[in-house]
Amino acid sequence: MRTIKFRGWLLEKKRISRSFTIFDYCQECSAVILHNPDEYFDIDEEYLMQFTGLVDKNGKEIYEGDIVAYSITAPWDENQSVNVKSQVVWTNSAWWLSNEEGSDADGYLEDFGGLEVIGNIWENKELLK
Repeated sequence: MRTIKFRGWLLEKKRISRSFTIFDYCQECSAVILHNPDEYFDIDEEYLMQFTGLVDKNGKEIYEGDIVAYSITAPWDENQSVNVKSQVVWTNSAWWLSNEEGSDADGYLEDFGGLEVIGNIWENKELLK
C-alpha cells in the first residue's frame, strides 16, 4: 500500500512545500492545512498535490502537478523514439500523463517507464510549451 502524502504550492512564498502526511480541511475557509509537529501551511485546494506512490528513474517521488520527461516510440517509425514532456494529473480515478495540449492522450502514468521529474506546473510551466 502506498504512503498518502501531499505537498502544496505556497502562493505567497512562490515555492513548493515539503511533503506532509497529515492534513486537515478548513470548510469555512476552503483551505487545506498541511502540518506536522514543526510547522503548518494553509493552502487553497487548487494548490494541493498528492503523491502518486511512484518514483522516477532517479528515485524522486512523483506528485500530481509534476512535469515529467520520457521517450516513446515514434508513431511514424518503430525504430525511432520521441522525447515527450507531460504533466501528471488525477482524472477519471487514475493518474494520467497529460500531453502539452492538455488532453489525457498520453495515457496512464503506470504504463510509462523511464520517467524523469523535470519540474512542476507552478515553478516551470514553460517546460510544457
